[in-house]
Parts: sequence; structure tokens; C-alpha cells
Amino acid sequence: MQPPGLLERRRLMSPTNMISRYFKFCSSVALLGLMLGFSPSAPAQGGKVGFFLFVNAVGLASDTVLAMDGKTLRGFKIGEATGGLGVLAGPHTLTASNSDCKPVTLALQVDPTASPIVIVYAVEVRAPGGKIAHELRFFARGNQRSATTKVYSAIYAGKNPGVSVSFNGQTQTVQALREASVAGSGSLTIKSGNDVICNFSPDEAGNYVAVLYDKPDSKVGAVVVRDVIHHSGGG
Repeated sequence: MQPPGLLERRRLMSPTNMISRYFKFCSSVALLGLMLGFSPSAPAQGGKVGFFLFVNAVGLASDTVLAMDGKTLRGFKIGEATGGLGVLAGPHTLTASNSDCKPVTLALQVDPTASPIVIVYAVEVRAPGGKIAHELRFFARGNQRSATTKVYSAIYAGKNPGVSVSFNGQTQTVQALREASVAGSGSLTIKSGNDVICNFSPDEAGNYVAVLYDKPDSKVGAVVVRDVIHHSGGG
């Protein structure tokens, strides 16, 4: 059952379970319960609902736990991405934690006219005594102008300055947190070395973002999310 105040417009997806109907929306039958069951940390914008997407790019085997305004939502496996998560519009505080990592927080202004993609990832830092520790960080990406064709881009969120992968047979280096355009107008195949890490073929035109991340074995993983502004009415 979803926590009070949170409506997920599409079911959670993993990199191995992306099918074309991933981007078909469910109806908003739970919206009334959402608005009655959640007490935001500050006054909402006239009871309006906004959406954001969440991607767990933390390169650790343990789940990343996401909380909003002090209420735990649930744990997310590495490479797991959500559809649109609906909450009352207004200011909210997201907190992510994982294992012995220091929790990280993000002040997120939820607006009915935007659906940002919120990515949590991990970097390596030198702890006292010289040991390597992991530190969580948030990255929020705003929406781009809607597209009439299938447009792909990529973001790497991880511990390295960048990663080199191939998109539809073309090798490209993606710098950390610097979004790069990706060739392709139909399906998208991403390879790291000789390994296919993502095959993606959406039905609909639009902007699609491949989030690249570090896996626990230091290999590269990928999950694709759609950059689209969600609305409480169903689209």
C-alpha cells in the first residue's frame, strides 16, 4: 500500500522490465485519499497536486530509503525508477539514506506545472583515518521542452568524472551530471564494452533520459525515464 499522501502514477520499473507500456498512465482514483491523508510541511498551493520522478542511482547493493517530510516512503533497489509521484504542491523535504552513508536532504518545490526528475547517487570520499566512505547526493533535473519525436539524452550520476558507453553503436563519454544528447530516433540500445545494459523501445514520441549509474561491481548500469509533465487529471 502506498504511504499516505503519495500517489504513483505508474508502477515502479527496473532496467530489466522496461516494456513499451511503461509510459501508459493509470487513473487518479486515489487522488482524494492523497489530498485528505497527507499533511505537508507547509501550506500547499490551494490543494493542487504536483509530481516528481525518483531514480535510485546509488551504486550499493543495499536499498536506498526515501523519506518525504520525515515520513518514510520505502526502500528502492539500485537502478529502480518511479513514474510520477503525486503530492500536494508546495515545499517538501526529501531525505535519502543507505546503509552507513550519511543521509542527504533536498528541498523540493513541487509545482503542478513541472515534474522534475530527482536522482540520488553516491560518491566516494576520504574519511578520517584514510578509509573510503560513501556519501549520498541529490541531483534534480527540470523538464525540457516537449518533443514531437523520440529524443534521447543521458546523465551519468556516480563516483567517477564520467563514463564511456555506446548508444546505438556510437561510443560516447558522458560527464558526471552533464546531460548529453544521444543519437537515435526510434529504439535505444546502450552497451558498456560488449555488455548490453539497456534495450529501450517506447511507443510514444517524447523526451527520454537514460540515467547511467555505478553498480556494486563497478560496472555501469542504466535506466530510462520519460521527461514529461504529469497532471492529476490523467496525463
